[in-house]
Amino acid sequence: MEYKLYTICPSFETAQANLQVIRTLMLEDGILDNITTINWDIPHKVGNGIEGNGDTTQYYYTTPDEEYASQVQAYVQSHDDPKLFDVYNFNIYKHLTATAREKFPDPSIVPHSVDYKIDVSPNFHQQKVFEFGFLVNTVLHYWDGDLSQSIHEIARIVEQYTVKDNSRYHSTKTIDRRLKKRDWTTVDGLYIEGLSKITTKIYDAVIDQRREGRIRRDNIFTFLSKDYFALRQFQLGESEDQVEVAAFGFLKKYSSLKADFIEGSWAIIQYVEEDDDPFLNMIMQDNLIPTPQGSFPMSAIYPSFFPELVNNDISPYIGQPVKNRILDHLKGLV
Repeated sequence: MEYKLYTICPSFETAQANLQVIRTLMLEDGILDNITTINWDIPHKVGNGIEGNGDTTQYYYTTPDEEYASQVQAYVQSHDDPKLFDVYNFNIYKHLTATAREKFPDPSIVPHSVDYKIDVSPNFHQQKVFEFGFLVNTVLHYWDGDLSQSIHEIARIVEQYTVKDNSRYHSTKTIDRRLKKRDWTTVDGLYIEGLSKITTKIYDAVIDQRREGRIRRDNIFTFLSKDYFALRQFQLGESEDQVEVAAFGFLKKYSSLKADFIEGSWAIIQYVEEDDDPFLNMIMQDNLIPTPQGSFPMSAIYPSFFPELVNNDISPYIGQPVKNRILDHLKGLV
C-alpha cells in the first residue's frame, strides 16, 4: 500500500500556507532531518481533475516527492498522526456534475453515496454479463465513443441471487434475495479490497417477485433468440436475411407461449421438446467458420459472439440436437 502526505484546501493560498505547516511538522518529527528545501509543488488541479482557480468548490492538494515515499510510509506505520492518510483518489470523482462536486468535494472518500446514474456527466458505458437470465456483473467505463473502447474503468458491480425451490425449472423459480457488491477504481486503476459497498435486497413482496421474474425471463428469451440466429448461420450457412426470416417465423410461432413464459409458465418447454422442426432436430456440428483471421471451429469463436453470457461455451452441445441448447435457455440453465 502506498502512503502519501495529503491535505486538501479550498484555495491556492490556503494550500501554500498548509504546505508550510506540513514542512515544519515533517522536519520537527525528524522525517527529513538536515533537509532545508523539500520542494513539494502544489498541483494546480483538484481531485476531480478540473483546473483549479481558487473557487470554493475547487480543492487543491499536496503530495510528497517520490523520494520521500518510503520515509512517509515508515512514519505512518509507527505513528498515529491524523495528518497522514492512506490516499485513494477515485476515478468517478473526475466525472461529477457541478452539483455533485459540491456534495462530494473530497476525491479520497470511498464513493458509497455517489449515484452513477445522476451524479455524473456523461453517463458511463456499461458492460453487462448475465447468467440464467440474472444480471450478475456490470463494469462501468469512461468510454471513447469514436474508438469504441474504454478510457478507464470506473466501477464494477457483482450481484448474487438466491431463489426459492418452488418450481420444476430454474427459470420459473421465485427470487428470494439479491446480494449486491460495488467497488470503485482509483486513479491508479486499482480496486481496493475492504472498501466495497454491499447491500442485500429481500424480495418479500409478491409484486417485486413477479417483476423480477418477468425481467429475468425476458432476458432469457432475448439471448435464446440471439442463439437461434447464430446457430442457423453457423449450422446451415444461411445469409443474415435468410436467418432473419427464419427467426421471425420461429418467434411468431411461439409468440403467445413466450408471453406466458415471461409470466412464469413453462408450457413452452414442452412445445419445443415436441417440435418436429428440422432445424431444431438437426445434430449440431462443430463446423469451420471463416473469419478475417482464418477458419476456426464454431466452438472456438462462439464465445466472442456472446460476451454478455457467462455460459457461452457451445462445445457441450456438439453432437446433440440444436433444440437442446434452446431448451436449456428456457429451463434457466444458460
